[in-house]
Amino acid sequence: YHLYFSLLLNRTEKNYLADDLLALSRGMLNTAQAQYEALRGTDWEAAALRNVVFFAVGARLQDPATTVPDYAAAMVDTELAQISAAQGAGQSPMTEGYLDYSQVIPRGYYEGDPVLEAYFRAMMWYGQVNFAQTNDTLNRAALLITLALDNARGSWENIYTVTSFFVGASDDLGYYEYAPAIEAAYGGIPEVSALAEGEAAYQEFLDIIETMD
Repeated sequence: YHLYFSLLLNRTEKNYLADDLLALSRGMLNTAQAQYEALRGTDWEAAALRNVVFFAVGARLQDPATTVPDYAAAMVDTELAQISAAQGAGQSPMTEGYLDYSQVIPRGYYEGDPVLEAYFRAMMWYGQVNFAQTNDTLNRAALLITLALDNARGSWENIYTVTSFFVGASDDLGYYEYAPAIEAAYGGIPEVSALAEGEAAYQEFLDIIETMD
């Protein structure tokens, strides 16, 4: 049974999820860049930049030819260099905290297959980054990602529902928790352009997510 399970997951990831993940990364990168342009010069600019880096790294891990905007290139290059070195805990310029970069080393059936290795690195990158509630920039970044996912929910769920079936649901807060909190604080899903003038709603959002485990 265990061998059959591994083979089924292997084939599903290689033949379906790898392409789905790259498409999602590209789409989210485009949205993150649009958010950054809309929020330049506001309290949201740093958060929007982090998201450009977040999705650019994910996309680059599967497609090194992915174009990265100049304003994010240095941070993306540093993250990719640390991922490539995979020497253990190091300070992430994106989160300003520490990540265990050794976790991105492909193992098991992922090792030796170029498609699965790239998919594994991208998935581990997304899974390793912690949008800590103690960091205001990352709180804002998490809100922006949730807004972006609201327009790409189907693509994300195609990956999440399959992987959670095989390996279990995520223990971290994510779209399903943050989207209702945003709606409660803002009275619906807000336009990105309106965020800079909605600090009271943002504070209410923070109050809501602080009660979540």
